[in-house]
Amino acid sequence: MTALLVAACGGETPMMMPPPVGSECTSIAQCGAGRPNHIDVQFCEHCFARPDTHLCEAGKCRALDGSGTLRFGFSVPSAARGAKSFSAASLNPIRADGVQLTCASVLADAEYKNNPKYNAGNSNFKSLNPPGDPALAYQSSISADVGAGRLLVVRVTSEAQGRGTVMASGCAEGITVTAGQSTDVDITIR
Repeated sequence: MTALLVAACGGETPMMMPPPVGSECTSIAQCGAGRPNHIDVQFCEHCFARPDTHLCEAGKCRALDGSGTLRFGFSVPSAARGAKSFSAASLNPIRADGVQLTCASVLADAEYKNNPKYNAGNSNFKSLNPPGDPALAYQSSISADVGAGRLLVVRVTSEAQGRGTVMASGCAEGITVTAGQSTDVDITIR
């Protein structure tokens, strides 16, 4: 593993990035069996693009195994009272360019929508019914690619279909997804 030194004042910690191990892809759009593999987000403003059949991990294509499921529940904070929907994404920990994801890096990235470097096992939106109420617990599930180190990202939005302002968000990392099984995930939305 090589270190990419981030030059900044204040002694920032270097960000570790594994070098790409393959040269067959630089995005999910370049993988797949002769058909479009990169599914652009059409309606959801705060969703990730997703692959149809294949992932691109550190320059190597691999078939997607979305047979796992993540089950999660969350409460919305007071700041998200009245929110109309949320977006959720199950992400693999390695992007096409070899960058290893953390919750902090994903939540700070403003360029995630339709970014073909992310490997989303799935990405979708759901309505909050009734609208965001801090006294309630909301439950949902999403399919996920099988493997270790997966992430779950949830963004609570002001409008329907994952649109509008992000009023609150949360992320869980280090999740192991097993084929044909559901994994319960604890996630806190702030």
